[in-house]
Amino acid sequence: MVGSTTTREPEFDQEQREWLQALAELEADTGQYGEWISEAASDAADPNSRNRKFHYVAGAADAPNLPVINWAEYAVTTAQERYYQKYPDANRAGHMWIVRKVKN
Repeated sequence: MVGSTTTREPEFDQEQREWLQALAELEADTGQYGEWISEAASDAADPNSRNRKFHYVAGAADAPNLPVINWAEYAVTTAQERYYQKYPDANRAGHMWIVRKVKN
């Protein structure tokens, strides 16, 4: 009987593991608006702090304090409202709404 040996190579090398760790740390510190949570939650951003160095404003640069419409989110919200009005007793658990970009 002839034997064989299989040598598995690691899935990731050290550099790739470091990149994955860096990405995980970056994602953990990124808020839903792209801000660094560690900055946004610091005294440097607190409007009541003497140590405040900056502040945040909502809205686009050319339209401060006004919302910017995310048209993909708009499509989902509109579809949800229509669906749940049509099926008011629908169990909403687990519903996922998929957005597709469609050319005109």
